[in-house]
Amino acid sequence: MNKKWKVAAALLIVCFIKGYSYQITEYPHKSKYDQGYMNVSDTNMLISSLDDKDLEVEFSALKRIGILKISAAKPKVEEIVGESNPEVNQGKALQRAEYKYLFDMGVLVLGKIGDDGDAVTLSKLLREVKDDVSLICVLQALGDLSDSKVALEYMHQYAALIDNYSDGRVVKALVDSITAHRSRTSVHVLLLLIDKAPQNLRDYINDAVKELEKEPVEKADTNKAK
Repeated sequence: MNKKWKVAAALLIVCFIKGYSYQITEYPHKSKYDQGYMNVSDTNMLISSLDDKDLEVEFSALKRIGILKISAAKPKVEEIVGESNPEVNQGKALQRAEYKYLFDMGVLVLGKIGDDGDAVTLSKLLREVKDDVSLICVLQALGDLSDSKVALEYMHQYAALIDNYSDGRVVKALVDSITAHRSRTSVHVLLLLIDKAPQNLRDYINDAVKELEKEPVEKADTNKAK
């Protein structure tokens, strides 16, 4: 590959990474029932839809619950995430394929309605999940739990596992989610990450550091993740 094509390829990768996001409404899988659920706001109807035998109905109801941030659905959403976890369905190819979208959406919804307990659950998924798209959803959810210092601490721990061979999309999702917490305590974590992350993301991480350096210095917090 000549120099011109190498430069073009590098720019394409950077543009792809910078445009990579998994907010609830941006998740790539679309259900044929999404349009029908778009204007539904009845909490009981949405929660009951989570027991529908049609997984596409379940998916659309989950999405709507996340958009409306219906906290009453949290126990059922937690159940769905547990049952659709790819690791739970190890060796069951059909179930893993069918449940993947449910799992990813359920994780994203927990980021909207969850708490410190869900941050602990999501942190375990960081170690279990092998699929990069699902992993990005987990990181997105931890970032959305921006009031949870537990979620931030787990992301700090995960940052120590990143190296130059890590998927750039995952690294960017991690940086974005850490930055979403707007905590100056993350500056040191991101500075350490710069030298370990893929080369094409180092300027991006440095920009995140500069943003967090504008945040006020926080008091020491003893509520650390275990």
